[in-house]
Amino acid sequence: MTENIDKIFIDINESIKSNYSTRNIELESIEKILNAWSCWKNILTDDAMHTKNSNISSILCFESEYDTKASIDLALSGYFKHANICLRSCLELTVMAIHFETNYGGYVQWMMGQRTPSFESVIKSIFNRALFKQFNDLTQFKDEISDFHYELSGYMHGRGHIYLNISMKSPYDEFDNWFNLIKKVFEFSSICIFLQYPQLKIDTFAKPDKEKIVELLSDKNRKALIKVGVDLS
Repeated sequence: MTENIDKIFIDINESIKSNYSTRNIELESIEKILNAWSCWKNILTDDAMHTKNSNISSILCFESEYDTKASIDLALSGYFKHANICLRSCLELTVMAIHFETNYGGYVQWMMGQRTPSFESVIKSIFNRALFKQFNDLTQFKDEISDFHYELSGYMHGRGHIYLNISMKSPYDEFDNWFNLIKKVFEFSSICIFLQYPQLKIDTFAKPDKEKIVELLSDKNRKALIKVGVDLS
């Protein structure tokens, strides 16, 4: 049985690797997403230096970037379940950072391993903020991000065979599914950061970084962010 499982993983790895030549568009997008996380890290660190904003988001951006890198490595090796678990962690860290921006005491407790708030309570907390409410009125984003987190949690908890490494899906379908998830995690994370920091103080040299992030947002969400007063320029 173990030998059969190992063979399945080897077959998946080889299938994905042999398919790289037809996935140039996806691989380019993946590289853009990874670079965009670095951009967020630079922008938030720079903002914290020029304003009175805390640097919690910039600190956790490092971890989100690592989770994204790990997810990419795992996916390109055929371990899609574990790649998707990393994406869940990435989304949770971003939302948690936004929550802790107005709860530094809770952040200290969390960093010391004393208390981790549930994703549901964190979402409830941040969507009580004015800009999040306004954006939600336009997009129903609260339900969207909650449902998305529930979907990602299926990979953590093994909710049925479709969430397991050995599923009935082909490796190509698994790759496509993961690719859609990593795009969504970055976009949803970016929306939360923009709503928390609608008027980021960015030096001229960092403008291209912001443009790389905005480029990865959908037209619908880009327009909604601008409508509620987020500066995407």
